[in-house]
Amino acid sequence: MSSVVVPRSAVERNGEGVTCRVQHLPCRVEHRGPANIDVYFTPLVCETAPGVLEGQFRGHPLDGITVEVPAGYEGIVAREEKGTDGTTYVATERFRRFTTWNWDRQPSSAAPLWDWLDVANVLHSTAEQDN
Repeated sequence: MSSVVVPRSAVERNGEGVTCRVQHLPCRVEHRGPANIDVYFTPLVCETAPGVLEGQFRGHPLDGITVEVPAGYEGIVAREEKGTDGTTYVATERFRRFTTWNWDRQPSSAAPLWDWLDVANVLHSTAEQDN
């Protein structure tokens, strides 16, 4: 059994409840924890057209856009904790927008990244709402 826990500390770090900036990269990075993106990543990012970003990660060119989390949803960063009762995901940070990057195509806010929203809406709807 899995569960999600959102501790008060992750909710109240500042007035908006936003505690981090999220970068969604098209690769796996073998690192868990905060990254100093202000020094090693952000200075390499520039806006090439309204809303279109260009950057680099480890020498690879990236194209990106900033995407707002849809109304009614909240973005969280969670860490996994395995226990005898199953796995628990504990929210450690919150966000309202994130930047998504691709190296081989222009990113889109309609990308497969949002497919999980459709699944979540179906799973959490009731038969009454469907009528």
